[in-house]
Amino acid sequence: MQHLLQCFKSAFENLTQLLIASRNLEFFTSGYCYLIQILPAAAVAPMYFSRKIELGVINQSVSAFNHILGDFSLTVYQFQSISAFSAVIDRLDEFDDYLDISSQRHLTLQKG
Repeated sequence: MQHLLQCFKSAFENLTQLLIASRNLEFFTSGYCYLIQILPAAAVAPMYFSRKIELGVINQSVSAFNHILGDFSLTVYQFQSISAFSAVIDRLDEFDDYLDISSQRHLTLQKG
């Protein structure tokens, strides 16, 4: 019963850490998406207010910035998928290590 409770506690702690990491990732990606919408307008707004550029230039700069940044942002948008892939690779590596240990034990038992 004690072992079962310990396994449940470990699973619950793992789930809690997973939920916290997912929440933090969602905050980051949402903030990132909103920031890239505001940043280019904020960068050229002083030039507009000093009447060095027209209003259409702000829209052009926002569009160009979003197009270029969208291409560079692939990693941010796919971070959750990349993390899931990494977790699968880690589990497969652990499984491979377990198979290696099991086969070595099996060979040792056959020789002994």
